[in-house]
Amino acid sequence: MTIYIYTEKYTRRFKYIAEHIFKRILREDVIFLRDLEKAKQCKEPIICYSRTTTLPKAINICPHGLLFQSDIRSQEIAVSDWEGTRIFFQTGYGSYDVPFDIFSASFYLLSRYEEYGAPVDEEGRYKKENSLAYKNGFLDRPVVDEWAYRLEKMIVKKFRCTPMVKIGYRVHSSVVIDNYYKYRHCSILTNIGKLISKFFRGDFKNLKKQLKVMFYIEKDPYSNMKEISAFHNDVDLTPSFFVMVKKGKKDCRNKYSLFWSLSKSLRRMYVTGLHPSYGSGTNTKQMAEELKKLENDIVKNHVSSNLFHQLKFEVPASYESLLKIGIEEDYSMGYYDAVGFRAGTCTPFRFYDIKHESKTRLRIHNLVFSDRTLREMGVKPNDMATLLKPLIDRVKAVEGQLCCAISNCAISDSGRWQGWKTPLSSVYRYASLLETNDKRSAENLTK
Repeated sequence: MTIYIYTEKYTRRFKYIAEHIFKRILREDVIFLRDLEKAKQCKEPIICYSRTTTLPKAINICPHGLLFQSDIRSQEIAVSDWEGTRIFFQTGYGSYDVPFDIFSASFYLLSRYEEYGAPVDEEGRYKKENSLAYKNGFLDRPVVDEWAYRLEKMIVKKFRCTPMVKIGYRVHSSVVIDNYYKYRHCSILTNIGKLISKFFRGDFKNLKKQLKVMFYIEKDPYSNMKEISAFHNDVDLTPSFFVMVKKGKKDCRNKYSLFWSLSKSLRRMYVTGLHPSYGSGTNTKQMAEELKKLENDIVKNHVSSNLFHQLKFEVPASYESLLKIGIEEDYSMGYYDAVGFRAGTCTPFRFYDIKHESKTRLRIHNLVFSDRTLREMGVKPNDMATLLKPLIDRVKAVEGQLCCAISNCAISDSGRWQGWKTPLSSVYRYASLLETNDKRSAENLTK
């Protein structure tokens, strides 16, 4: 169906968010009307987005004002409940049909309005504790998508029309490689330090394994491309790889970041993206150098996607750097220490640059969870499914995209990652079965 929207003030912000809600989430066509008389005569499903006018045959929504502004201002926000979901920017009083400005609230979350000029942690990351979603208990819900579906139900009921059939749920698995060797090719001092540490901890099993790897008796546990492929084949998923090519003092200390066999596999089999080094999140020149090395020396192909190391990035500076070096997809929109929906959505969206009031070509993917995040949260492997299954179900309910990230270290099932591989596989299998609409088999995995 086609949705008509009348607004008395047509802005870039409004066009951006309305098109995202209807075209990207609901997969419906949208046409904007600025002529009130045409709006009054419209016999198709129509939304009236106006402070001064309501239409008896329309879904009336009162604007908050955020979409009519052209700068960043301090916003006083009160969060309340609406039929089981959290809302803010409440404006729906009197003759209005929706109790809040769904367009302004969605724009606030997607644009990451709250992150502009906000305090950061000691690593330069935006803190989850400052986010509206975390403070008000809806970080675990893709509220933008849920609001959109609720609005569509109102339209269908009022106009007795048929919505577009939604078949959009999919799983995107990112594999991060910032250490391709755990022991082999590390410096002598690094390996000696690891051996001494294991000795004094009484960890003779892993000490023996390290020696075997160092003397080429066994394969290095992190050099596990075959295991990664088997892991994903078993759950019927195809991963994308994000590879670090430069090391800093806070990155892995391997002398060689990549091995020839890894390069060969990536070129032949997989989509590969950039995994910038720790210090290059806002350093455009350094990031460009790393991208060039990845393209020329490793994959021998154009690279257009990115996932920031340790999710260390700043809005908008890091995104501006990605745009300058030609990156078109980013999979980093998540918190280092919390799972959920940082941007309030599970539908990929174009980054809107508030500084320049323009929609960019950079497409953002919300990272729902990663192995590193689960470790940072202190989640035990056996508790993983209990935490993640509701998130996966909510993505499926709105036919969104489930983005998740794991490292080759976690697949190695060694060292501090021992015991992680099987629970991760169970979670991935559950998510994959939902993609094929095999709900019963998926449910059986968590019983």
